[in-house]
Amino acid sequence: MSFMPGREHHERRVVVLQSSAIMKTAAERRHIRRAAVVLGLPIATAALLVLVPLTSGCGGDKAPAARSGTQAPASPTSRPAPSASATLTASKTPTIYLLGGSSARESVISKASWAAQIKRLGGGTVRTYDLGSTNQSYARDTRLVAAMPSGPALVLIGVTVGRYTGSPADDTAGLATYDPKAALAAAAGGEIQHQYTVSKTPGGTRQRTMLPTSKKLTLLNRWVTERYPLFRAHYAYNAAKLAKLVEECRQRGFHPVLLALPVNLPLIGHAFDAPMARHRADGRALAARYGIPFVDFVAQVGLTNHDFYDLFHLVEPGRVKWQARLSREVVALLGQYGMTKK
Repeated sequence: MSFMPGREHHERRVVVLQSSAIMKTAAERRHIRRAAVVLGLPIATAALLVLVPLTSGCGGDKAPAARSGTQAPASPTSRPAPSASATLTASKTPTIYLLGGSSARESVISKASWAAQIKRLGGGTVRTYDLGSTNQSYARDTRLVAAMPSGPALVLIGVTVGRYTGSPADDTAGLATYDPKAALAAAAGGEIQHQYTVSKTPGGTRQRTMLPTSKKLTLLNRWVTERYPLFRAHYAYNAAKLAKLVEECRQRGFHPVLLALPVNLPLIGHAFDAPMARHRADGRALAARYGIPFVDFVAQVGLTNHDFYDLFHLVEPGRVKWQARLSREVVALLGQYGMTKK
């Protein structure tokens, strides 16, 4: 998709895409045309129309409540309450922590399969914990790191456009009741509780199936118009909090790693080019300053639109691809830091 330049105040542009560029079937093309009508866009003959901003972005990695039947799931509890005996204790076994919002939570199949995969690929015995949670901020992650037990650890810090939309007031309110020890205990006592799926589980406990493409495009438009202004307003604040998080990891003797989280690139095209370029460039600069890795394989694992529930959350097919590549990266990092434990 080509990027269409223009004046800054003209932030929305229509890019004409050939039908094979994103959607493969006639049914999907009909969905796009209907979405274009809903969004007030002209429809070009034999083409798909996608709303794309000049300098666009998105907010937190949880979709806003969508109109006209595109209501996103309510803020979920990422894990069950910990049992009375659950605790995360110090260990000489290397521990892998994944931090981030709900897109981080949805990117791993399970902590058991992740640990087993790392071992199978030559990374040795490890403990794995996906601590991703809805709208988790860098400030809350810092509290988590401060509460982690001592021992050798890789801390994978998920970065994405959505982690730069929270305000100082959001953090003040969220931190007032945040209990990092309880969050760590919950991770120790249970498996990842996914909130997005393409399958229906027995008993109907998780029946949120993938959004159709037309509704994903509606969410894309809403991210651009409603969340991108928050990204710009609160970017500097959150970038500073990310630096503090890295410092906390280093002070604890852990190895921090900046990790770009999943984004539905086949759907969004160039819509998030500006904010993604900004936070990734700054993230790479931060990584270089502290001599830590910046890992980004978003465009290299073959994710398709059908691997995502919406714009950021992977479902079952995508998790398999993502976790496999993540495990290989972790194995390499364990070797780099001399942490491989047979």
